[in-house]
Amino acid sequence: MNRGLLGFPLGRGLGAGTVFGFPLGERDERDFTRPPAAGLYAWFDCSVPSSITVSGSNMTAWNDISGNGRNMANGTVSQAPFYGARTMNGIVVCEFVAAQDWLDSSIGSILTARDFTVFGVGVNDTNANFRSMFVGSTQTLGLQLAFNSSGQLCVRQDDGSTLATNTGVSVGATVGWCAGVRATPSTWSLRLNGVQTEHSEATGLPASSLRLGGDDVLSATYRADGMFAEMLIYDRYLSNNEMYDTEQYLRSKWNV
Repeated sequence: MNRGLLGFPLGRGLGAGTVFGFPLGERDERDFTRPPAAGLYAWFDCSVPSSITVSGSNMTAWNDISGNGRNMANGTVSQAPFYGARTMNGIVVCEFVAAQDWLDSSIGSILTARDFTVFGVGVNDTNANFRSMFVGSTQTLGLQLAFNSSGQLCVRQDDGSTLATNTGVSVGATVGWCAGVRATPSTWSLRLNGVQTEHSEATGLPASSLRLGGDDVLSATYRADGMFAEMLIYDRYLSNNEMYDTEQYLRSKWNV
């Protein structure tokens, strides 16, 4: 932060050219053009087409652009999300259809009982019962970040019970959202389009993988149905300023 001076010449008696100055307010030089770099565990971004592998009209791989090599993929083309037909803010994004689509990775251990932060941006085509943003396992419900039928962001555990819900705001179907979740072993902080709700609950469950969009063991009712544009995963608990800065970066970029 820098402070400037506002200067102007005073009247007679103080000498020709005398300038009086007083400090202006702080100038905010925080960078909203990219997310914080420290602790960035994985980064998936549809605005980087070179990170995306397409087979026909399906997105079969989405590479991690953080440099850590934690890529997502689905080797079954018919079960991979669609890519090429839909956009957010003029940028082509992937589309999940509740009947089938997901991308899988081996980074689910980040969702165990530890500090972590996750951001995602997308649009829900429908708000049904717990549409998944992601789940933290390929064999059970795992740790599921989802939207309930009211369009509220919530976190659920492997027995299907809800751990936390951001009751402060909801998003309607076809409305863009920017979701942020940060956790410690004992607390949740959920943010949806800039509105935050705090929860005191135990966090983290055993998770061998992270699956974006849903799961093969979930019924279509619980799978993602809509567009997904970007996802950021941190292996630490971001500060309030970092949460705000990352939201500004994402919401400006994707116009949500």
